[in-house]
Amino acid sequence: MKVKKAVSIVILSLTLGFLTYISVQSFWADIHYQRAQRLAQEINWQEAALELEKAISISPGNADYHRGIGQIYSDLSRIYGKEEWFNKTITHFQKAYQLNPYDAWAHYYLAWAYSNKKMFEQAMA
Repeated sequence: MKVKKAVSIVILSLTLGFLTYISVQSFWADIHYQRAQRLAQEINWQEAALELEKAISISPGNADYHRGIGQIYSDLSRIYGKEEWFNKTITHFQKAYQLNPYDAWAHYYLAWAYSNKKMFEQAMA
């Protein structure tokens, strides 16, 4: 009986520890996301992109983070014309749509990015 109780306590402790870890990770990812939004409003897009990269490294399965950074890379690509930023735009919008196929904005932005590059077949897909 004592062994069962000890095992139950260990399992409960591990479960609570894991849930706390996940909660803290999500918290920090959201902090980076909020910073990125503020920086983007200040038109400091490169710093905003860095904050969103941090958020994505913590929580890679968050479609909002991928859509957000896709929008930032889209702005950077449009302004500076760098192919690297365009490629990142496409990558992140595709990932956002893959993670949440019901996100109409991710699909819209992906099509818009393709059409800006005259890639009309991809835009229509």
